[in-house]
Amino acid sequence: MTKEQLLFLKSLSGKVNNDISQTDVKAVLKLASYHSILPLCYENLSGAQGFDSENYKSLQSKVFSIVFSQTKRTANFKKIYQTLWDNGIKPIVLKGIICRNLYGELCDHRPSGDEDVLIKKEDYFEASEILKDNGYIPEENVNEKTLDGIQEITFKGQNGLNIEIHLNIIGTENKLRRKMNVYFGKCFENAIVMEVDGQKYCTLDYTEHYIYLFYHMFKHFTTAGVGARQILDIFKFGEAHNDKIDWKSVHDAIESINAHKLYGDIVEIGNRYMGFSADNPFGTTFPERLLEDIFSAGAYGNGNPEQMGSKVKVMAAIEAEGKSNKIKMLFPSVEAMREHYTILHNHPYLLPAMWVVRIVRYAFRSKTGQTYDVLKSEKIADEKIQLLRDYKII
Repeated sequence: MTKEQLLFLKSLSGKVNNDISQTDVKAVLKLASYHSILPLCYENLSGAQGFDSENYKSLQSKVFSIVFSQTKRTANFKKIYQTLWDNGIKPIVLKGIICRNLYGELCDHRPSGDEDVLIKKEDYFEASEILKDNGYIPEENVNEKTLDGIQEITFKGQNGLNIEIHLNIIGTENKLRRKMNVYFGKCFENAIVMEVDGQKYCTLDYTEHYIYLFYHMFKHFTTAGVGARQILDIFKFGEAHNDKIDWKSVHDAIESINAHKLYGDIVEIGNRYMGFSADNPFGTTFPERLLEDIFSAGAYGNGNPEQMGSKVKVMAAIEAEGKSNKIKMLFPSVEAMREHYTILHNHPYLLPAMWVVRIVRYAFRSKTGQTYDVLKSEKIADEKIQLLRDYKII
């Protein structure tokens, strides 16, 4: 690990207590931007010994712009959430404002691209009408017939805020995700009300929310990848609500999906490099390999086109439970394909046509090199699949 990467990890938790004048701080801030958490890192570094703000004036305006935009999105979310609440719909808030609140005065320095909420299926159409009446436009049309097969529908707001309406928490694209969903079967009965800045929000109870944060991270880890911001949220939540979390249930949930070795390495990274002191019941395996994967992935594995392009092969390996299955890779199930071809939610009979579209796109990119480097994307996927095998996840 480079000293710039180490400083980046320390800056996430604000535990920078050394002189940073001999470190390439611009490289650290570039890495922070890659992981979509530049404002928080900049603010935490700005008070460190050896930091000269005169060298980063161009970044200051970018940081201000990101924070200001997040402040506006937060205000817009408060408004639309209250509108839903006043109409008798109490969505369960996932991550978002609940996680940002963990950062205190720097809450809007931890940006959220959108806000995720979970609602009951029977409330969907009423909630949809309320959102549309307030300027939020759904990316896809949903009817009663297709409601059960959909995990989330994004509503785009003209005010810069997107709302993701979840109908189930993790998704149903493969057996592993369906297994994770089982843990949230009673989430509405167990839900709690949390107050943030004087406003009430319905959210998961502390144990289920911690499990959700890990499962959500795990979901992205088993596709394109996971960035440092998601890891930080897990530590911040666990640190803030340690005495309210049933850790036995957490550990059981992690072991049920064979993710205990992965979790052990995540805790090791947080404790060794980020200044946390979380309990690690599973020990450590190869945290340095995991760190390499995290650094390269960026936020949600969206760091670069090649990283994003690796998702299809990784998901095929998950669906095939680790076996080399080129048939599943070429012809994924309708559940797996829906993530990228949303038309299949309403028209599943178009699956063969979408297979053709997907293969043509892949062949075109392989031949022309357009959009992203396919060979590099294949290499990333192969390395991730091997990592998943070594963790005994598949």
